[in-house]
Amino acid sequence: MVSRAGLRRHLTIAAAVCAAVLVVAAIAHKEPTDGAFAVVVALVLAPVAVILSALAARRLAGARAAAAAAVVYVLLPLLGNRLMLGTYRSTFDRHAIPALVGLHAPGTFAVGIALVAIAALAPARVAAAGGVLLAVVALVLFGGSLGTLPPNFHETVWSVTFTEWLVVATILGALLRSIERGLALGGIAIAVVALGAHRGYDDGVFWATLAAAAPAAAVLLTSLAFLVPRRRPARAAAPARPEH
Repeated sequence: MVSRAGLRRHLTIAAAVCAAVLVVAAIAHKEPTDGAFAVVVALVLAPVAVILSALAARRLAGARAAAAAAVVYVLLPLLGNRLMLGTYRSTFDRHAIPALVGLHAPGTFAVGIALVAIAALAPARVAAAGGVLLAVVALVLFGGSLGTLPPNFHETVWSVTFTEWLVVATILGALLRSIERGLALGGIAIAVVALGAHRGYDDGVFWATLAAAAPAAAVLLTSLAFLVPRRRPARAAAPARPEH
């Protein structure tokens, strides 16, 4: 029998699935897309992305994390928009946000869903090895381009330091809960960031490339909570000793 807490988490994920579809439809109405086929694909993949994000979070840290990751995934476009400076938001909204939900280059978005599925469903050691291998290959091929990001961030995001350390903090949070799943998810993030830096920054190309890490990013952002120290339960008072 499902507990009340479990039922609330299931309902939260179900609500996130519905919200994700509505978000895709709203973005498709407001921003340019790659056509009707891309819109249909994005609408179909939206629930899959939410469910796999929740599953990956559950494998990482349990049922609460699963519900939180589902909600964070839905909020990703808004969170990305808020990270940008006001002068760059129109570019981000027009070129990056549609890509992050699959309305541009749906193949890239589908790759991101496949990667988080592997991180969630593969045996833990296999997932970890795959994440590490992916990151190493990407850094060897594209790592030299990472140095171009800070100057571009300086002109487009409200805090360069926050943006850079956010990636580190999310991966660290995931590693604290599960070394293997954390390596899998962190490897995806590092590889996609390196690829995005290599592809360039004009017209939001870098941010659009992050569609390949969107579901994994939802799980990693949820992992920030694991950096907060847990409160230790108060020790029970020792019983008074009888007087002699």
